[in-house]
Amino acid sequence: MGIVIGSISVFHAALLKPAAVRLRLALLAGYREKAMPPLPMPGLTLIDQPEAKLRAAIIDAGFVPLGDQFLRGDLTERIALALHRQRIDMPRFVPDRALATSIGIGERTYVAMLRAMGFVPAGQPVEGRWKWNGLQRRARNTPADSSIIRKHRS
Repeated sequence: MGIVIGSISVFHAALLKPAAVRLRLALLAGYREKAMPPLPMPGLTLIDQPEAKLRAAIIDAGFVPLGDQFLRGDLTERIALALHRQRIDMPRFVPDRALATSIGIGERTYVAMLRAMGFVPAGQPVEGRWKWNGLQRRARNTPADSSIIRKHRS
């Protein structure tokens, strides 16, 4: 089917394409009876400190909030896979930041991403070592737009 269930995001690569994002945002705007939000530029992978009023649309477009930045869902999982490959047979490791740096991910976002993926600092922060602690079970959250569910249950 092509659906990817990753460490911190669930996505289908075809639904991250510009045409699919445009259609999804248009349908959601119509359903919510709101104006169509601005579209992310095609090929954009990272959005740095977006305006508060645009954050929901950015998430609807397939981006994951991490610190002050929003990263496209498929890239969060690419970085997660690289991190898990690095930690094999190493209880504590210093993550290779090359991929994250090439995308433009800042320090706060990188730390937020590591924590969201189940990594915790190991030792002194200056060492930069992390260890896998596993994903923690979170309390059940309601969807960002729970009105959709309520309307369909009525």
